[in-house]
Amino acid sequence: GRFEFDNGKLILPEKAEQRHFRAVKEINQEIMKLRCAYA
Repeated sequence: GRFEFDNGKLILPEKAEQRHFRAVKEINQEIMKLRCAYA
């Protein structure tokens, strides 16, 4: 699979599977944690 970023958030491909949604959600949560830590 290919991941794309938009404004620091991962964008899902149109035909993403459920596990992709979970992975992206987790990654975005980690990004938010890092952002808060360094903001």
